[in-house]
Amino acid sequence: MPELRTFEDYCSAVCREIRFSPDHDAIAAELTAHLQEHAEALLEAHPDMCLRDAEQQAIAAMGDPAALGHALDAVHNPRLGWFQIWFRRVVWLIAALVLLVALSRVYALPSLFPDASSHSLRQRYQAWDVTTDYLPNLTFSAGDYRITVEQAIVLEAEPTPVFVILLRIPHDPWAQDVELANWLSARDDLGGTYLSWEEYLLQSAASPSAVLPCCVSDSVDHTPFVSWYQVMVQHLNPAARELTFTFDRFGEEFSFTLPLRGGA
Repeated sequence: MPELRTFEDYCSAVCREIRFSPDHDAIAAELTAHLQEHAEALLEAHPDMCLRDAEQQAIAAMGDPAALGHALDAVHNPRLGWFQIWFRRVVWLIAALVLLVALSRVYALPSLFPDASSHSLRQRYQAWDVTTDYLPNLTFSAGDYRITVEQAIVLEAEPTPVFVILLRIPHDPWAQDVELANWLSARDDLGGTYLSWEEYLLQSAASPSAVLPCCVSDSVDHTPFVSWYQVMVQHLNPAARELTFTFDRFGEEFSFTLPLRGGA
């Protein structure tokens, strides 16, 4: 074994045998503390001994640094060490994300719950001739969701008008995606029926050339706490005065009625 003149030399020789480098500083600090204690004990027992000799005897008493390093390497397994480091990092990341979501819910509600003006149907269809535009102010519960009809407009189109509504659905950030709009069907006050989007896909595949009145659903926006959908009723009967939307699926059922000329 070559001469190790200082405690630092000895600790460096030990750490060279330990593969898990993140533990080197802690191991060196602990070894240095033991060496210093041993040297101080020697100086106390032999007052005539110089500091250098005490340090050299303390180093010699610790034994071969390579053998000690191999023994410590078995204890400081790199696989287990890196697993612990990355596990802690993942736990801290998850905790930070949970905290971020919680703080956003408390302090940043305006950004997470954008108001209806940011999704205005009038803006989306500004190139169309809008004959009716009103705010239904209608909110109702459906299962675990509380749905608000934010806006309703009638677009002048050929050969028949188009009725469009905007739905706002707050939800828990961990909940599954909201898909109620895809299963909304409608019936007008004259008895005409309008297929839900899922029903329309099935029937149009069977009869590609048929004209099928339907409710076409489209996702407008999603945030962690609220989803926005528009439902467009196509091939609307021009003589109809109101539409009743119905959802009947997954064990849930609800309906709501909206006038086609505006109003309450």
